[in-house]
Amino acid sequence: MTQRDAAWRDTVDSFYNEEIEDFYEEGRDGVLDESLGPRGPEVLFDIAGELGVSAMTRVLDVGARVGTQMIELRDRFGCQVFGVEPANGNLSRMRRHHPGERLAIVRAIGEEMPFVDRSFDLVWVRDVLVHLPSLDPAFLEFRRVLAPGGAVLVFAVFATPLLEPVEAGRLWRWTAVVPTSADPSNFERAAVDAGFVVERHEILHGEWREFSEESGKKRTSGQLLRVARMVREPERYKALIGEQAYEEELANCLYGIYQLLGKLSASIYVLRAPGAAAAAR
Repeated sequence: MTQRDAAWRDTVDSFYNEEIEDFYEEGRDGVLDESLGPRGPEVLFDIAGELGVSAMTRVLDVGARVGTQMIELRDRFGCQVFGVEPANGNLSRMRRHHPGERLAIVRAIGEEMPFVDRSFDLVWVRDVLVHLPSLDPAFLEFRRVLAPGGAVLVFAVFATPLLEPVEAGRLWRWTAVVPTSADPSNFERAAVDAGFVVERHEILHGEWREFSEESGKKRTSGQLLRVARMVREPERYKALIGEQAYEEELANCLYGIYQLLGKLSASIYVLRAPGAAAAAR
């Protein structure tokens, strides 16, 4: 046996040593199955409540998608909610999903919004900033439309050092993510450069994904099964759903799975605009 082989044999033996085997046989690994009490998306609305959102508050939902969060904010707090959404597909889905609702929505991008200065008390931004080519004009626009002392409440997902470059390249391509906009240091720099103060920052890691698993929705484990099938028989699924849909759904599933693996990490930010809070409207 060569010296190299002997060293490797020692490594293998250490993997199966008595202490490690006892760890499993005695059930000490069970602590890893105990819940850490993860919070779900409800926490974002709780923070909005802590910020004082009420019937007198004017809220802007940037990247409103199909309007679900606009309706939730309005129904929960009685506030006036306006939205901007750039994608025609989302606007069409909004009409189909909520046919009886008359939502105050305009087609616009977050960097150029058709509202006068100081129009809103809160800007709500959930998981859309990663699609912006640059965060700087968006934060400047948020600052412009906010009343003095107003806040931006952001949920965002960022890359971590565990995300390998090859993984990132494929993931960003098929999820339409701009790498610099998924960089937490660039996010904070852009916010501060626009004049905001980071009033609160909670690192969630994959907490929402844990909540989904433990609450029975099991969204991420379902995505894991999809990935297993798609990787095992890629040509079958490309023929069934098309190559583009295949690549996009594979990336979409990995976007969720990577949050549980720590390759992506979610955060909540409260950014405060300078100045005294605006009077109640």
